[in-house]
Amino acid sequence: PYHPDEGKAGYTSAWFMFTNKTLDLPRYHYPALIPLIELVFLVLIFIPILWVKLFLTSPDLILSHLNNLPDIFQNYIALRSDVLIMFLSRYLMVIFSFLTMIFVYFVSKTLFSSRLIGLLSVLVLAVNLRAVTSSQLDLPDGYSGFFLVMAFYIILKLKDNNTLKNYILSAVCIGLAISAK
Repeated sequence: PYHPDEGKAGYTSAWFMFTNKTLDLPRYHYPALIPLIELVFLVLIFIPILWVKLFLTSPDLILSHLNNLPDIFQNYIALRSDVLIMFLSRYLMVIFSFLTMIFVYFVSKTLFSSRLIGLLSVLVLAVNLRAVTSSQLDLPDGYSGFFLVMAFYIILKLKDNNTLKNYILSAVCIGLAISAK
């Protein structure tokens, strides 16, 4: 599936920021949190995976051009990354959706003191059409939902553990949810 807003919120902005070595967004349709999350994911995970893949599939190419690694990056990794980045941003969204399901379980288990209700609430989330769509596409809804459910869980923990750390964590999560959408 494809959504017309998919690239605007995340991966095209993250790729633009990476290739231009800037943190300035190319467009301002959405807040900056999503491209920053995807930029971190791109730099720390995606590009090293592509380097390892290139080294495993073509070690002679890399070993013969060790003095020219920027050209190898430009010609063999950057040119082929448009579609790969889209799919990798979708994988990142799957990770955030999975983490959302974990926090939904903990929220339900905390509220109702029942593992069964926690599992049923995760099941309802797993078959919800909007949640499934958000977990497949790189849209801001999944990130925002993750941070909101995480903030709600931390707020629930405040009744048992009333510390400044939990207040700060809940405020940060609410701020991240707002800045994601």
